[in-house]
Amino acid sequence: NNLNQANRQELFDLLQDNYSSTLEKHQKSIDGERVIFGSYFPKMPQMIADEPESFGYIELPLNHSIEDEQAYHTESLLRFRELSDLEYHEAKDQIQQWEKEIEVNSNQYPLNRVMLPAISSSILKSHETQTRTQMAMIQLKIQDYKEINGHRPKSLQDLNLPTHLIQDTFTGGSLIYEQVDDRTKISSQGKVRDKEIFLEF
Repeated sequence: NNLNQANRQELFDLLQDNYSSTLEKHQKSIDGERVIFGSYFPKMPQMIADEPESFGYIELPLNHSIEDEQAYHTESLLRFRELSDLEYHEAKDQIQQWEKEIEVNSNQYPLNRVMLPAISSSILKSHETQTRTQMAMIQLKIQDYKEINGHRPKSLQDLNLPTHLIQDTFTGGSLIYEQVDDRTKISSQGKVRDKEIFLEF
């Protein structure tokens, strides 16, 4: 609140650069994980069979072959690649369905019990960071709007920001904008570890 308009614009530009950089780094991370999974994941069943001590002595089921295990995990790799390219609200339903399948097959395909939580957590954390950065940028623009017009905007659309900056990546809709007395709250319908994602000022 102590920043003038020029300072707020400078901070907004820095956040925007960080926002773009974060998305770029996330994509590079995903691309790197694809290479790792693509190189090693299909080979892991055989690696576990050869060196069980290196993998915490995970035991592969006896009711199917190494080839069956490799085929299943190669399919899982392809699904991971598809999920990493989706917005969180698009990926969430597929992740939940996949979790159900893994629970059913947990004894048959033990490696997926290790892989999926890591994938799900990575996607969730990326979108939480993205959403919190968007909220900080919106706060700056609301303060600009109030200084120029003498009141807060009626909606986020009044700020004339690019659509992706006011979009809730957890749902695909708009971030929630509320005014209560002299307080403003921007929130997402998404949650991280059952905690609400919001910014109040």
